[in-house]
Amino acid sequence: MPIVSVIVPAFNAAPYLPECLDSILAQTEDDIEVVCIDDGSTDGTPQILAEYALRDGRLGWVSQENRGLSESRNRGIDLSSGKYLLFCDADDMLKPDAVRALVEMAERERLDILFFGAETVYADEELERKWARWRNLFVYSRDLSSPRSGKALFSAMEQSREYGVSACLQLVRRRHLEDCGLRFYPGIIHEDDLFTFQNLLSARRAARVNDPWYVRRIRRGSIMTSGPRPESAAGYAVCVREMVRFIHDHPEKAPAVDALASVVRRTANACRSALGGNPPEESAGRERTPPGDRLWLDAILGTRAAPPELTAFREWMEKANASAIRDLREENAVLRRKLASAERTVRTLRRSLSFRIGWILTRPLALLARLARIGRT
Repeated sequence: MPIVSVIVPAFNAAPYLPECLDSILAQTEDDIEVVCIDDGSTDGTPQILAEYALRDGRLGWVSQENRGLSESRNRGIDLSSGKYLLFCDADDMLKPDAVRALVEMAERERLDILFFGAETVYADEELERKWARWRNLFVYSRDLSSPRSGKALFSAMEQSREYGVSACLQLVRRRHLEDCGLRFYPGIIHEDDLFTFQNLLSARRAARVNDPWYVRRIRRGSIMTSGPRPESAAGYAVCVREMVRFIHDHPEKAPAVDALASVVRRTANACRSALGGNPPEESAGRERTPPGDRLWLDAILGTRAAPPELTAFREWMEKANASAIRDLREENAVLRRKLASAERTVRTLRRSLSFRIGWILTRPLALLARLARIGRT
């Protein structure tokens, strides 16, 4: 069993795939396997994969009809055998020491998930000008390298505004995925939002290092640069629905209520933004959204009453928020009582005979020390 399986879905990635595969096969940790899924490519992707498989026995690949990123990654998980899993998009790259450094920490700290940072490169100058705000999207400053529960790390990342959802920036222990039965949600885009949410909140031990071990490429024709579209809105709507259901089914995994509300709210806002301001009923492609997903899409957009699950979630959030406020007030009251008790103790001490005698005995020494300082100046 290799220590790490690197899973690479590839769809019409011929211009970038060799650089990606070279970066993986050149890792300083060579106990790896590379599992590539050709997702129905119509360019030279299959030929490139075949050539690399002949060149290096650690790389294997299969072809399938086009099914999307989620099902490609899921198939890669099923075909792989490594103790840890690492996902790499076919147009991105890994730094040479990435696998070795990440595995060493994951083994030492017995982690289910280890998050890490990334640097961004642009395919051309025009993209760099247009999407300059993404340059530091996965550049982190807060130190979260100490192991903690997944929900504690979730809250810490969100509260410091450094919650990143890319599946490619997570080293995941295979046993962890098997124990919680987690896979990527099929048939949607923005599946990383949901996967990260469920994966992190299910982890017993998790951490994040800020090192940029991954290199992400901003290029034309990718999901990130394609602009608003109905498929994005539908994907975000499914993410909101499944987040709500996950918390309903696993309330013990819920993080701090403010962090949870922030992430769910941001995902819902992304759903609205994905339509580019167009009324949902006028959006091309909306009719292709499955009826169950469309119900949630319309509820998030405000054109239909919220389904019972969403209403119940909102009520639960309100109660949890009220409970958190009560707990905070009680903690503040306890601290105030402790402070008042300490102040009373100090006042009593100062009125005591022993304090006054001690003050009289030490006062001359303090005056002499002050005179000595003045003499030196």
